[in-house]
Amino acid sequence: KRGFHPVSFKTALLSGCMIYENVILNQIDGGILRNKKIILDPAGFTQQSLTIITELKKKIEYAGGTVFLTWIDEPAPSAKERSVAASNTGADLFISIEITRRELSAGYYHKSGQGKALAENICQEFDRNKDRKRKKCTPVVSNNFMLVQTPMPAVLIRLPHGALDKTSD
Repeated sequence: KRGFHPVSFKTALLSGCMIYENVILNQIDGGILRNKKIILDPAGFTQQSLTIITELKKKIEYAGGTVFLTWIDEPAPSAKERSVAASNTGADLFISIEITRRELSAGYYHKSGQGKALAENICQEFDRNKDRKRKKCTPVVSNNFMLVQTPMPAVLIRLPHGALDKTSD
């Protein structure tokens, strides 16, 4: 079942007998993404972050969430068009990913307490799982149009270009 760890079991079938098995399913990541709608946005107007977005989409869907992409094929829609489309989905989270030269940060709108908590949690996870070469992740206040205009908690993750080599992490 989507959102749950796979379970394997063997049943001994006997002629003329009814068999009853109780199966316990364990939710992936404690069910935090189960039945959540998440919007993933390749920030800007290039497909540079699309490999990471695609990998993240697979992981969210495996954990039981539903993913909407703001765009896939170039040319990218305007920020206004993406914001309006995102607002119409009724999603729970908006995550935009931008590839940078060296910066590692998670931006949030200053009036969004949930966005700030999301940015802080993302940075904590990056810092907990970082290798020694990577810079520390910083949660930062951002006035990015997409963060300001979406009605759900939103975050803009800026990843250094080297992160593209580690999309499976």
